[in-house]
Amino acid sequence: MLSDFNGEAVLDRETGLVWEQSPSTTTRTWLDAHSHCNVETVGNRKGWRLPTIQELASLVDPSESNPALPSRHPFTDVQPSFTWSATTNAANAEEAWFVQFI
Repeated sequence: MLSDFNGEAVLDRETGLVWEQSPSTTTRTWLDAHSHCNVETVGNRKGWRLPTIQELASLVDPSESNPALPSRHPFTDVQPSFTWSATTNAANAEEAWFVQFI
């Protein structure tokens, strides 16, 4: 598999996940976020999806704040608002979990 994403995505060597380097700052509903991922092209690649709550949590550094990401993280335009996950609430499948990087 190719690992060149034209500087638009980054590889997390710890988890093997590829993340969009500068995610959209547009506020979306959970369903709209799913749709957006399905049609988005990043680094000449399609097939993106919302991450699970566990995948998002793997980015969080609880010793940091604003954003709660490791120092020298590669992301740009990180917003203090929430980031949707693909993980639904077990009690109500119409609700989904999210992470706030604040």
